[in-house]
Amino acid sequence: ARFKDHGEKGRLGPALDPSSALGALAHAGLARHFESVAAQATSERGKWLFGGTSSERGGAFVTPSATYDFTLCSTLQQDEILGPMMTIASFKYQHDAVKQANNSPLGQVAYVFENDSEKADKIALKIEAGRVFVNVDEPQDAIGLASGGLKLSGSDRENSAELINFFSRLTTIASA
Repeated sequence: ARFKDHGEKGRLGPALDPSSALGALAHAGLARHFESVAAQATSERGKWLFGGTSSERGGAFVTPSATYDFTLCSTLQQDEILGPMMTIASFKYQHDAVKQANNSPLGQVAYVFENDSEKADKIALKIEAGRVFVNVDEPQDAIGLASGGLKLSGSDRENSAELINFFSRLTTIASA
């Protein structure tokens, strides 16, 4: 209920406006793509926790959305969604949570919500993702932490020494 409330209250607006919780996508074409993904979610009979509609602001603004109850082979569980959409999966056993998370060919970010923090940490260590957040949404103090995707979610790393290595060239010179 708190997650749903948080998602529904996010104010859309200009990215530089401090009262905005979420800015626009890069361009209106991405918003149209997002709308097609929302239509696909409905056709695959997933359930909407919130969102799934176009923003009243128009242009490149879309409403934050969250879906749940898709099968592991659902397109929305297997394809990268560009936009503020989250697919949610519940689990009964720890190994099922890890299986569901790692079944995807993607690995940008994962979230684990679990009352038992020791159990949550064990699950987080087994998930194949560039970033795993436990019992929090993306914290503001994570801005300086290394980030980047695993698997098909990009090959880059941001905010880390790996980024410097990306823009560098190692040369070894040996002379007598």
